[in-house]
Amino acid sequence: MPIEIVVTEEKRVDKYVKERLSYASMSEIFKLFRKGNVKLDKKKVTGNERAEPGSTILIYVDEKILKEVSAKRVEERTDTLTKSALTILYEDKSLLVVNKPSGIAVHDGKGIAKGTSLIDLANHYGKQATPPFTPQLVHRLDAETSGVLLLSKNEPFLKQMINVFKTGKISKTYRALCYGYFKERSGTIREALERNSSESRGMTMQVSKDGKASHSEFRVLEQYNGAALVEVKIFTGRTHQIRAHMTHIGHPLIGDSRYGNPEKDAELQKQLEVPLRVALHAYEIGFPLPPAGKKVLYKAEVPELFRTIKKLFR
Repeated sequence: MPIEIVVTEEKRVDKYVKERLSYASMSEIFKLFRKGNVKLDKKKVTGNERAEPGSTILIYVDEKILKEVSAKRVEERTDTLTKSALTILYEDKSLLVVNKPSGIAVHDGKGIAKGTSLIDLANHYGKQATPPFTPQLVHRLDAETSGVLLLSKNEPFLKQMINVFKTGKISKTYRALCYGYFKERSGTIREALERNSSESRGMTMQVSKDGKASHSEFRVLEQYNGAALVEVKIFTGRTHQIRAHMTHIGHPLIGDSRYGNPEKDAELQKQLEVPLRVALHAYEIGFPLPPAGKKVLYKAEVPELFRTIKKLFR
């Protein structure tokens, strides 16, 4: 029996099919259209047609087999990514510390392919461990940000780490490449931030007296011709805090499509052989390790892209 969809609102046929077969890849769905396995009111369609309310879409597919094929594809992709992108910095019976690559979201969400988030990779790793474990995120990093990320391997330790964060005993240090010449070699930024949405750049954070208190401190490590390597410590954990704060003081991060300088980024991209990403890296994190409270420090060296960009400004 084919899968039947009764159209309730005007929409493209391929969108209805994608919603119904949400586990399938676009290539798997397009294959159904190419083979003539999707019909709108008994007529074969390509997917671009618009379905009117009251129409019927029929999908001729063995859903059990399609789910098996899709699951195998996701498993293979996750396995490949886990081997290439999950870099373990430290591991014990309760804690997993990884170096998250830029461009990988920490968890699933809209527009994130199944099996490609950091938590998917960590789960895959945990299933193969002895004994196996189910990791949980202790904190988060933006998808564009690389660097040190903490995961808990059990529920009791997660609760202990959440308490460590709540009591402010965490020290987080980032490295960033910013545009411009810094007149001051160091500084403190105490500017409240609130959410703002725009069609061109999506959700961003902006400085506002009505926002939430935000505290960052920066120190210039190396000044180049038109850019600088900066160390930033944050004492609050607002979304995009460093990116918004550095832009506010006139030094946007290199490669930042939301807060940065698109013209300069475009010129820089011409000199690179790899895609330009936000030059922000979670370099170091320190905290008292539960339950004994021994002070620990974990560090992840900056990615190769940082070194490549630095050479271009020297």
